[in-house]
Amino acid sequence: MHEMSIMQNILDIVAETTAREQGTRVTRIDLAIGERAGVMIDALTFAFEAMSPRTIAAEAELIISEIPLRYQCPTCARPGTEQLSQCPACASFYEMVQGRELQITAIEIE
Repeated sequence: MHEMSIMQNILDIVAETTAREQGTRVTRIDLAIGERAGVMIDALTFAFEAMSPRTIAAEAELIISEIPLRYQCPTCARPGTEQLSQCPACASFYEMVQGRELQITAIEIE
């Protein structure tokens, strides 16, 4: 379950950011995860619940929002879908331009 190592990295970033901002505790962590990021949200939440009690984020709330997939033609910028792999306007193949992200979007520090 690689979600444990992902969460460890997230908690490390949160701790570094909190120290840099001279905070004493974290109350909220917001994440944005793409549909194709290769991360199981339930497993990541479990990892947070298991790992955070021993960190500065012990009392933090974890908020996860999912980023939907988005495809676009690299030639003419026409939006597309995975089911429609070739652009009807210019015959270029669509590329995924959104949906693989894993981002910390906010950290509330006190």
